[in-house]
Amino acid sequence: MNRLRLDFGGGSLVALIFLAGAVWWHPAVAVAATAPQPRQEVTPHDSDSPPGQTDVYVVKPGDTLFAISNQFGITVDRLAAANNIDDPAVIEVGQRLIIPPAAEPEQYLHHRVQPGETLHALALRYGLAILELAEPNHLIRVDGLFPGQGVTIQDHTDEPAVLRGQSHTVSRTDTLVALAARHGLHPWALATANNQESPFIAWINSHLWLPGEEGEYLDWPSPFSGVRMHPIPPDQGQTLSIQISLTLPVSITGSFMGAQLPFFQQPGGAGALVGIDALAQTGTHTLVVTATVGDGGYTRYTQQVPIVASEYSTETIVVSEQVAAIMTPETVQSETALLEQLFAPHSLLQMWDGCFALPAHGDVTSAFGTRRSYNIPDASAYHTGTDFGLSVGTPVHAPADGVVVLSEPLTVRGNAIIIDHGWGVLTGYWHLSASHVIAGDSVVQGQHIGDIGNTGLSTGPHLHWEMRIGGVPVDGLQWISEQFP
Repeated sequence: MNRLRLDFGGGSLVALIFLAGAVWWHPAVAVAATAPQPRQEVTPHDSDSPPGQTDVYVVKPGDTLFAISNQFGITVDRLAAANNIDDPAVIEVGQRLIIPPAAEPEQYLHHRVQPGETLHALALRYGLAILELAEPNHLIRVDGLFPGQGVTIQDHTDEPAVLRGQSHTVSRTDTLVALAARHGLHPWALATANNQESPFIAWINSHLWLPGEEGEYLDWPSPFSGVRMHPIPPDQGQTLSIQISLTLPVSITGSFMGAQLPFFQQPGGAGALVGIDALAQTGTHTLVVTATVGDGGYTRYTQQVPIVASEYSTETIVVSEQVAAIMTPETVQSETALLEQLFAPHSLLQMWDGCFALPAHGDVTSAFGTRRSYNIPDASAYHTGTDFGLSVGTPVHAPADGVVVLSEPLTVRGNAIIIDHGWGVLTGYWHLSASHVIAGDSVVQGQHIGDIGNTGLSTGPHLHWEMRIGGVPVDGLQWISEQFP
């Protein structure tokens, strides 16, 4: 196969694909390819031509291009292209049609994109030109891949070996010859490995594969050496973990879905936890992570991250006139503002370890994210926690280590406790009959912190357990089965 080799230094991949398509899809290409072969005038019933030989069929009354293609085992598009037919519905009796050989069965591999994989990295791994990968997958942006995306790799049935080595971002002073010498590589071998026509050309800000034994090659811009995310893709209402590996000690900042992300230092890198709102817009969103060095220089890594829709049920909550009378808009708004203030701080210390435990063991009477309406004006919303139906006095336990930041009665949420677990992870416990901790107490996983009750805006004894990440309510049950960060 003749492969197109193109290097992108900021040019438009859309235009290149369009131009390439004008060559690849023109019907004349198929005619030119089949014209030199011997032809025989046949019908579908008397053709005994050897496999691979081109036939000629004479159109008879009642024939259609669709019927002819079916009888010869080829597609309508292929038959039309071989005969320069613009409208497949229009053929004439007596018309002579070239019947191209049946195509070989299509072979392809379905690849699932991982964080850090780019068109450039995938093309190198599968030995393809970028356009050979982009065109069949209808990719029009060089940076358009996102984790979890399925990509079809044509003419492959097995995964090739993982590329070993490291990524290098070309600077203004770099040359392939100098890079090859620095890393003990032959200049022409380095150029060939990167589909470069010459070792004397290097596009500024492009990424090069430096073959070696350091680890799996992905298209990371220095000082990034890896990005791990889970789950991929995240659903509405879930927690997304982002873990950055670095080769240098730098300052990390980031943003996602219009909000700034607080990154916390970890050995060899930094991490962040993102709360995906239960009403978040689905589709792909751009994650931006910036690494800043001491002299003010910076490197920016961007990644498209998809958000998947969750299926939430709906319910109507009917409260008594006595309870509804005290749930004024002013009361609700005042309590909401207090909670937003308490859920906002980000402790630099991660206090939990491993998966969270359930705060109480009982039937889930109302799941997180359930769309709710009340018989109270301006109180329609979605359920920001998980309700466990249990009798008054049943113990409530801390699901993980942390520090109590609130333990007091509230109007809407009744007797309430809030625990800070660090890194912007806080949990709340509403409608309690009693609290056994005070603000400032340190608690450990499994500690008895309160008892289930029926206080505040409640229609029966239960525990409302709430988790927020960076102030955003998320499904706490995800943390029971998945370990973060």
